[in-house]
Formats: sequence, C-alpha cells, structure tokens
Amino acid sequence: MSYYEKVSKKRRRRSYKVDRSKTLYKYNVFNIFVIVLVFIAGLIYFIAFPKSERSEYEKRKLEEFPKYKFGSIFDGSFTNQLSKHIDDAVPFRDKTKDVAAKIMYYFGLHAGGDDTIVIPNDNDNSQAEETLPPLQTRPPEQSSADTTAPQTQTTPATTKKPFVEEGIAENGLYIQKETVRVMEIPGGTKATMERYAQVLNQYRQYLGDDINIYSLVAPTAFQFYTPDDVLEKYGNQKDKMEYIKSKLDSSIKFIDVIPALEPHTSEYIYARTDFHWMPLGAYYAAEEFAKAADVPFTDISKYTPKKIEDFVGAFLNYVPASYKAVLTENPDTYTYYEAPNMALTTTEFYTQSFVLDHVGDFLVPAKGANAYSTSLGGDEWVVKIKTNVKNGRKLLMIKDSYGNSIAPFLSSSFEEIYVVDYRKFELNIIDFIKQQEITDLMFGTGLWGAITTSNIDAINALTLK
Repeated sequence: MSYYEKVSKKRRRRSYKVDRSKTLYKYNVFNIFVIVLVFIAGLIYFIAFPKSERSEYEKRKLEEFPKYKFGSIFDGSFTNQLSKHIDDAVPFRDKTKDVAAKIMYYFGLHAGGDDTIVIPNDNDNSQAEETLPPLQTRPPEQSSADTTAPQTQTTPATTKKPFVEEGIAENGLYIQKETVRVMEIPGGTKATMERYAQVLNQYRQYLGDDINIYSLVAPTAFQFYTPDDVLEKYGNQKDKMEYIKSKLDSSIKFIDVIPALEPHTSEYIYARTDFHWMPLGAYYAAEEFAKAADVPFTDISKYTPKKIEDFVGAFLNYVPASYKAVLTENPDTYTYYEAPNMALTTTEFYTQSFVLDHVGDFLVPAKGANAYSTSLGGDEWVVKIKTNVKNGRKLLMIKDSYGNSIAPFLSSSFEEIYVVDYRKFELNIIDFIKQQEITDLMFGTGLWGAITTSNIDAINALTLK
C-alpha cells in the first residue's frame, strides 16, 4: 500500500469516527429530550388532572395527604403515610392501573415479581391446632338454652361436577387460565371454627329461646370449580361446614348451602374475577334459608333480571402482574334481579349509629368494578327494608359483604329486614335486637367470617359495645 493510500485510509477512518460521534450525540440529545418530555407530561398529568378519592377495584378509600404531627417525621409515620398517599394520588387511578397492566402484559414485563400476592385476610391455611385467647363475654340476662351439640349428619350425595380446570396456586389464590377464573384457597383451623360457634352460642344465651337463630356460611368458589384432588389437598369445605354445625347449640339452625349450590355449578353463581358469589348463587342460598325459617319465598322466574357488563372484581388487585390484562379483557357480567314486590317496599339507609340518612331502593345499580355494591349500596349502611308482607316476622341479618346479595331475595319472606355489617355497626346488638323486636336472627357470612379470628371477634364485639 502506498503512502497516499495509507493517508487516505486514515482520513476515512477518522471521518467515520467523527460522523459516528455526531450521530450518537444526536441520538443522546434526542433520548434526553424524549425523557424530559415524558417527565414533564407525567408531572402535568399528576398535578393538573383530578385525583381519585376511592378505588373501586380495591374497595377502599385512597390515602389522603398526611397531617403533620410533632415527632411524626422522626418516628417515620409521616413519611410512611406520605409514601402511601403518593402511590394513591394518581389521576384516574383504576384506569391508569389498567393501562399499566396491559403494557406490562404485552411487553412481557413483571412488576415486583409474580410471587408478591397478599390476600386481604388474616387467614391461616393450615389445619394445625392453635390456641386462641379466651372469648370476652358479658353476663347473660336469661338462662341459657341446652348446649348439647347435635350428632354430625352424613353429608348428602352430590351431583357430578362440571368441567373443572387444573390451575396454579399462587400465595392464597388458585388461578385457572383457560376459563379465566381466580379463586381464594380456603383455610381455617378447628380452633377458629369452634370459636365462631362459641360466639353464636353466646348470642343464644343472651337472647333466650324466643328468637330464631340461624347460621349461613357461604362457601367459596374453590369448593365447586377445582379438581377433586386439589380440593382435598387444600381442604374440602363440606368438612368445615359439618364441624361448625357440630359445635353449634342445638337450637341454632345451620343452613348448609353447599348441597343447594352443587346442582347449579354450570350456572353463573360465582364471579370469575371477584371473591363474591353472584346474586344467582345468593338466590339459591336464600331459598335454602327460607325453607329452614318456614317463610314464603318467591321463585326466580318471577324476578326481572338486569345486567351490568364489564365487572372486573377485586382479584385484579391481587393476581400476578402478568395476569391483570387477562382479567380486564375477560370481565364478568353481573346479573341482579328485581323483586316483583320491589315497588311495594320501602328501604331506609341509616348510619352505623342508626341515624336515618336517606330513603331509596334496596337495589342501587352501580357500574363496572363497583357492580357488587348494587345490593344494598354496599357495606356502608345499616339497611331497613319494610315490605308488603304481613306475617309479623322481623329478620336481622348480621353479615359481611356475602350477605348483601341474600337480603334482596327475602323481601317476600319477612315483614321487616334489618341488615347490619358486623365490621362497622356502632351500637350494642343485643339491645338493638330487643328494641326492634326482632323475631329471626341470621348470621350471613362468607367462609372467612367463620374461620378468621378477627372477623369472629368482631361479631362477638357487637354484644359488648
């Protein structure tokens, strides 16, 4: 190679490096510009647009900006609350989370890993025995009833299960991807179930023999939509129901709704994206209760069905990040039923201290993620339904959110229906029962209400206020 060729090659190489450096510089400037633009846009979005006050997916009020108290910075409480507020203070929070979930899903991204699921229950999935603190009681005002436990009855024969899918267990959830169904894995120990029965037996002692008392524990969807080997591995809820029943006072009627629901598992009786049953499932449970209470009951064919589309329930907040978009793209259809005598009823909504707030209907249609609050408007109120029935029967239902869907199907069964959430009611329940001249008391809870210590103690605390 000649001298001139060597010089020319060096010049071309130097020119290439200069051109490449200029190109990289332009790319870097462009990237910085885009990042700054996205940051400014995000800042404007965060500041300018209205903040949500409540998350319908998570069924909770979002964190407000914390009030400063002396020493709160040093003990970390202020910064902890501030961090929660910043996480919640996203405009259109539920919609924003939906969009983020879809982006992560389509790009194969996982935020925080798929093993960071926390179910909002202090439930113990083990079947080991545990020791609980003594139950707090008050002196009974009347003589107690016979507390001899009845003999456990043989579980009735069941119908064959419909098609069930193998799923994946993920920290308290069982996820079936083909049918797009998420379910809670049931738990509970004998100690907690016995404590539930003990609390109800105390109610019998406090109230005497003149009031009918019932216990209706709603099973979770896991009982009906999992293979038999999976069901036995994690705990058959029939066994739990039988154990609770065996520990109850013989005068308390246990409403076992599993046999009533089993023939209808091919129907839409449970949500796929939420831990609740659907109103149709609650209907079959209410029918079973009406038989035990010996009251009239209206067939579902006389009701008018109404549909709410795009119901994506609470599981959206607890499934792995990679599965969120699957739920949002496969929402439930929430079907509720208007009673034929609905126009003849009056529904009063009270505060938790039983002060009248407003009068309306016991069905309050809601949209999308909040669809389940259609029954009784959710858990926020003490509800009194006055019907056109004239049989002298007055029902008080002490319930969690599972009980909300039961009450609308009893408007043809009782003269008056009172609905109280044991987690919120502020008055002494024994005094309340006597003041309202209640004839029938029903504990209508989901499985968690009968197997979780904090819930059971909340039911007991109503007698101690």
